[in-house]
Amino acid sequence: MQINGVRFDDLNPIQKRILLEMDKRDRLAVIGGPGTGKTFIAIFAILKALENKNNSFFLVYNKNLNMYIRKLIGHQQFPEYLAKTYHAWLPGYLASVIPGFSLKKVQDTFAIPGKTYEYNWALIEEAMGEVPMDKRKLYDFLFVDETQDIPLPLLHIIKNASKKLMVTFDDSQKIGNDYFEDQKHQPSDRSEILIRLDLTDSFFDLTENYRNTQSIERVAKLFGEYFKPNAFSLKQETSKLKGPLPNLIKVSNLSHVVRMIYADFSLNPTSQIGVLFANTRLEEDMKRYIAFKNELKTWFNPNQDVFFYKLGSEAYIKGFDQPGIYYMSMNSAKGLEFDKVYIIETDRLVFDNDHQANLLYVASTRSKRNLSFVYEQEEVGPVLALAFNHSLYFNRFDATKQSSLEEDKAFLTMIERMSDGE
Repeated sequence: MQINGVRFDDLNPIQKRILLEMDKRDRLAVIGGPGTGKTFIAIFAILKALENKNNSFFLVYNKNLNMYIRKLIGHQQFPEYLAKTYHAWLPGYLASVIPGFSLKKVQDTFAIPGKTYEYNWALIEEAMGEVPMDKRKLYDFLFVDETQDIPLPLLHIIKNASKKLMVTFDDSQKIGNDYFEDQKHQPSDRSEILIRLDLTDSFFDLTENYRNTQSIERVAKLFGEYFKPNAFSLKQETSKLKGPLPNLIKVSNLSHVVRMIYADFSLNPTSQIGVLFANTRLEEDMKRYIAFKNELKTWFNPNQDVFFYKLGSEAYIKGFDQPGIYYMSMNSAKGLEFDKVYIIETDRLVFDNDHQANLLYVASTRSKRNLSFVYEQEEVGPVLALAFNHSLYFNRFDATKQSSLEEDKAFLTMIERMSDGE
């Protein structure tokens, strides 16, 4: 059994021990920051469960992560129906275990009108109270990723939905999901997650970061400490990987960013490049991001180049198993990784709440080696101010005088040479 060329024998001792412990226990939590391999361990565990013909299911944070996991495992080994987001999974599960309920009745009875993914948890709890415990256990094995974002009432449902349970989460991220208006249903810290799932004596902490370089990890934690100033996990250096400093790149406008990204992919056609923008519900922001996407499409041919974008209800998805440009919001990138990451419009990013700072932390840790923050105006935005105040953490470039694709290529080649000299 192997995943993306990695065999069980290639795992480190703690990863092997976790998988062996999962054979012995009915439930287990794996806690770790970005790049610590927690999702990788869960994938090995679910593959083993499938080989043993267990009725297994994988709950993931979003559709993008689902696609990425299927890419790692292989689409034939891991059919799409074996994994869903918890939003998509919950109605079907309730319809399967509550007598007399169809999918339509679940939506009509429990969904809150006009609220996306919001449910009347009190009514669900009342209905589930009539279901015997053995009837709730629909699966032999249930795996749950990014558990820190799951509402508390849903954790209670998940706790009893299978005979064996394995969850992963990152306690260095903000616990809870700000997209839910009813914050009383959000977990407050890692202890509450472990208590709710009866995992207080059955968890492992992973500490070594195998994805990010030390310089990327340092910058990500600079943003992470904004919303978790006393988090111990954000004080530790967990990466041993060397690499170049992240870049602060000043550009003329968004069209220049598009041309630069095209130049980068032309120079590195085997790379996966993530282009991430802020999560926003403001119409003016969405208009800019859509214009950016449309301009990307004039440089890249979606029918020939591997190209991904997801914006609002519009999506073009070709998979995560080939090189290309992956344009999406910071939130949509959660759980993914890329060779390079560009975070655009850094001058417009704000720390208006903990959620925004958390997303910037998440976005920064998506890059394996090269991370660039792109901006137009130096005097706008607290994110740039924080970066400028930590100038030793970054390489800073002014690319505003570049006016052609060839000049962009020369500029990026210069950055690559600097990176190779790190």
